[in-house]
Amino acid sequence: MPTETLNVVIYPPKEVREYAIGLSESLKQCGGFVLDDVSFFPHITLYLAEYPHGAIDEIRKVLPDVVSSLKTVLLEPKDYSIESGYIAVGYEKTKEIETMQINIIPACNHFRKGSLRLRDIEKMESYDLAQRKNIDVYGFRSVGESYHPHLTLTKSKGTVPASLPPYDRDKLKFTSGTIALMRVGEFGTGRELIEEYSI
Repeated sequence: MPTETLNVVIYPPKEVREYAIGLSESLKQCGGFVLDDVSFFPHITLYLAEYPHGAIDEIRKVLPDVVSSLKTVLLEPKDYSIESGYIAVGYEKTKEIETMQINIIPACNHFRKGSLRLRDIEKMESYDLAQRKNIDVYGFRSVGESYHPHLTLTKSKGTVPASLPPYDRDKLKFTSGTIALMRVGEFGTGRELIEEYSI
């Protein structure tokens, strides 16, 4: 059955996206993608999963009601997060953002019909027990204790630079006002902005 990867995300306000794009551009020597808000959209993942083609129509039907029940969340940036070549800005994991994820997942999970990302199938043995359980139940390893909100800036094709550009935390701090549905490309990138929903 043909499938596609979709992501329900926190979509930052324009000024935060522009600042993140500038940081991403400053890392282009790493050889990876560069955020541009056209083909590579800045975002903070809430729930990324694989779905059969056609499920997107059902997801678009349920998301407005789910999002309307959410409360805005203050997102405060931390230090850089570097894992497997991904360079991201980590965000404080608060009870409020966990609650947001907890509300989004049940609304979308059943539309997967058991679909899994090929990447997760291939890497299953490298995941810990909690991540494997998450994939089995939700089709997404980063749920609950395994969830760490972050905004990915790029993925290095080689060695991550020893010195990363400093950034102004105040310019990446924001209150969530928009949830978006995106199509996902290589490296978990947001490649197409399908729809936005105001909280």
